[in-house]
Amino acid sequence: MPNYTLHYFNGRGRAECMRMMFHMAGVKYMDKRYEFSDWDRCRNDFPCNYLPCLEMDGGMRMPETMAICRYLAREFGFYPKSSMDMFRCDYICDCFYEIMDDYMRYFHWKNGRFRYNWMEGGMMGSNMGPSGMMTGPNMGSSGMMMGSNMGSSGMMMGSNMGPSGMMGSNMGSSGMMGSNMGSSGMMMGSNMGSSGMMMGSGDMNCNYDNYMYWRYMNSFNRIMPFMERSLCMRNSGSQYFMGEKMMWCDMMFYCCMESMYMQNQSMFSSYPKMMALYNRIGSYPKIASYLKSRCMTNW
Repeated sequence: MPNYTLHYFNGRGRAECMRMMFHMAGVKYMDKRYEFSDWDRCRNDFPCNYLPCLEMDGGMRMPETMAICRYLAREFGFYPKSSMDMFRCDYICDCFYEIMDDYMRYFHWKNGRFRYNWMEGGMMGSNMGPSGMMTGPNMGSSGMMMGSNMGSSGMMMGSNMGPSGMMGSNMGSSGMMGSNMGSSGMMMGSNMGSSGMMMGSGDMNCNYDNYMYWRYMNSFNRIMPFMERSLCMRNSGSQYFMGEKMMWCDMMFYCCMESMYMQNQSMFSSYPKMMALYNRIGSYPKIASYLKSRCMTNW
């Protein structure tokens, strides 16, 4: 058995299912946690600038949440044996992870982690200029893409393109025209500045809050009914997703739903079988001991 170090932020998030599997299997590991304030300093130490990351003997570091989870599930015996059962277990895990991914993006945006990237007049970041337009080796000084197929204005040029960069039956002489388009061909509207870029950090934050919440709730309401039916396919939903034995899809379900469940249990009232499963997993002796002893964080 190799020596493991799990690198992740100081939260449950995407790494909690991994920690739970380590505990269930009785395998020791180092739980290395990072504060967000540390991340810019050490992000280049990790593949894809990404956490979680699983480090093994020899300094080998492996990224990607679901790849790590599947590896640990196979190593620790939390994966089914047959190909069809593996397929079923995988889609259950992927469905719950999709909900959690949208929830976490909404949660971190709402609570300020991502807001520092947004400034008045546009988005700011490593590839963004002070005007809020993209900068980089292929970008012109105006913030528009430059390249072998690009005209000096930064607009695409080609055999079907007019001198303005975009032409067609519904296009004006500027290359882009429509009910919400200004004479320059850039989008105009109540939240758009004269440059055609989104203006007003307050409006932008509010609009993005609404979008991220809508996206999270859309995923939840789209996926959860099918997950309830999937649970009922084995033993009428009275045990676990794969039947009599707890697998990593059950742990993924618990960890993905935990923050949402604590925040608003009424969301789960239409899914009684999964609510019962959530409580059943939480009371499982090894899981209960892990939940009692773990480092508790707000996400």
